[in-house]
Amino acid sequence: MHTSYVEISARNLTLHLPVDLIEKAKAYAAQHDISLNRLVKEFLEQAILDDDRTRLAGNSISADLAHPPEYRISFWDALILAAAQSSGAQILYTEDLNDGQQYGNLRVENPFRDSKARRS
Repeated sequence: MHTSYVEISARNLTLHLPVDLIEKAKAYAAQHDISLNRLVKEFLEQAILDDDRTRLAGNSISADLAHPPEYRISFWDALILAAAQSSGAQILYTEDLNDGQQYGNLRVENPFRDSKARRS
């Protein structure tokens, strides 16, 4: 199968894209009543914004992983805590960490604590 490409040049930018991709993009733009230029511009802006958000979230999680050593938790548990904290959760349900332990604004609750207490 042979794919055809079209080169587009403007303001020091050359795109080498398959013809069928350009045709689909033109149809999409027409259906959404926007220009192909605006579609590409908005896509690039969103990609850059998403990348910036990912980098900021990664920095936040790295900072969150720096729990005081007295917690003595594994990297993987710290990663779960960091994800819960960065999502704004106030309670993390798990049986793998100490029930009632507070990590910043996040409290750990063991969802099985009542069943364990009944078995004892």
